[in-house]
Amino acid sequence: MNKAKYFIGITTFFIVTIGVVATIWIMSKYDDTDTRSDAADLSAEEYNYDFEPVKVKDECSYKLMDISENGFIAGMHGNDAFNVLPYLWNSSLIPTRITAVTSPVFLYVTEASSVLENTTNLSLGTATGFYAKEDTYISFYWDGNRSITIPSLPVQKTSVTDSQSISFKELLEENDIPQEFLDEMGIHTTSEGVSHTMAYGMNDKQQIVGESNGKAFLWSSSSKQPVDLNYYLRNLGAVASSASDINNLSIITGSYVKNDSAGSHRGFILKPSKAGGYKAMDLGSLGRYDYIDTFRINDASHIIGVGWDSDTDDSIQFIWSNGKFKDISKGVAPVPGFMLATGINNNDDVTAALFDMTTYESSPVLIRISEEVIKDVIYLEKEVKPNEYKLWYASDVNNSGTVVGWGVHRSTGQICGWRLTPVK
Repeated sequence: MNKAKYFIGITTFFIVTIGVVATIWIMSKYDDTDTRSDAADLSAEEYNYDFEPVKVKDECSYKLMDISENGFIAGMHGNDAFNVLPYLWNSSLIPTRITAVTSPVFLYVTEASSVLENTTNLSLGTATGFYAKEDTYISFYWDGNRSITIPSLPVQKTSVTDSQSISFKELLEENDIPQEFLDEMGIHTTSEGVSHTMAYGMNDKQQIVGESNGKAFLWSSSSKQPVDLNYYLRNLGAVASSASDINNLSIITGSYVKNDSAGSHRGFILKPSKAGGYKAMDLGSLGRYDYIDTFRINDASHIIGVGWDSDTDDSIQFIWSNGKFKDISKGVAPVPGFMLATGINNNDDVTAALFDMTTYESSPVLIRISEEVIKDVIYLEKEVKPNEYKLWYASDVNNSGTVVGWGVHRSTGQICGWRLTPVK
């Protein structure tokens, strides 16, 4: 029995890291022939967007991960996933280098926000993320001027057994991702006694959540010390946990491993208690999909995530609201293929990436949901048709409807981030 395998919020780590696998996979099959169809879009309406590539000087930005309400964009710049630097772009697409690392590494900037600067009353862009160093992960917070390392929770010897724990490496292996991809990505389980912390979500109060040494944590720029959220999940029977996101009401979502014979993987929501601390609630059952993981939460406490059937390896992407799950991948995800829901705004617009296993192509979509019903699916590349770029992946959408993601420059083959701004 290996007790060194810590539970990771698989969806969150999968979302931010699957881009590496997807990029390698798509690039290995990539043909710069323009295969765009002139067929009518499946969306019910016509949408107009301004397309802008996001760059550092004249170079492509690589990948963009998140956009804040006032337009700050978090992402990376570099040649490949293992040699990138963290950056933040403002609404005018002027880049700022985040000084979390001194040289390019395997790194993800997971979320952007902003604070008001005291003397000028101007907005400063903030961000959070994590990077690899030797055999561990270190998280950071960028306060607009400097980078702060987020402390880890104490390393624990968990009682989670092999049957109750699943590592990201095992997940990839179970889904037949080639070993050379794993080797190139440097995916490994964390060694016993080695501390690691991965920051996944942040709100406009500068509160950050993630996973540290097998436990969900909360950290804020004011308190400076992480709070062990697994403490509040004890009544649910949690032996390990990971927090994926926090909204502006300080409501947190994530996943936990339940201390039962099956080692159930469940979703949770934590709401602030009037008496202090947090009150935990299990998200409920998703039928045959016995593995539930969450990714993002909006200010209405609507949650997007994934459900897996451990017997068949089938999966669905869901939105959870008012105590109920709704499948948002049915009729949208290609067959054969799969979909990843990546972001949600307060209008219940959901960004997603579609992966077609027949054509080896990836494409970004925006799913518009109202009262738990899909109203429209916007196939973003068909709406925009950027001649020089192929759009692969939509990462996030803010309340103004601005979408960010990444794709490839058709002539150079460079990975390049992009911004789509709706035209009124």
